[in-house]
Amino acid sequence: MGLLSGTAGRASIQVNYYLPTNLSTPLGNCAAGNTSPGNVVEVVVQGFSLAPLLPVLRNTAPLQFTAASSDMIGGAPVSGPAPVCP
Repeated sequence: MGLLSGTAGRASIQVNYYLPTNLSTPLGNCAAGNTSPGNVVEVVVQGFSLAPLLPVLRNTAPLQFTAASSDMIGGAPVSGPAPVCP
């Protein structure tokens, strides 16, 4: 379900964790310590292509998309942290 479902969709998604004092070197995957409050998480989608739905008088080549977002990881709620690794 969705545009990024399946193996190909999952392969185009990258999740990186960074220390707030060093945003140039990723810490790695979601291992313990990398998802600590105050660290930065970055989600990147690269290499996603989508063919135009109505290619009338246009090129029928698929459009290439790249998107990225980042945010600081917040603290856990009183009820306890949610699982972060799938």
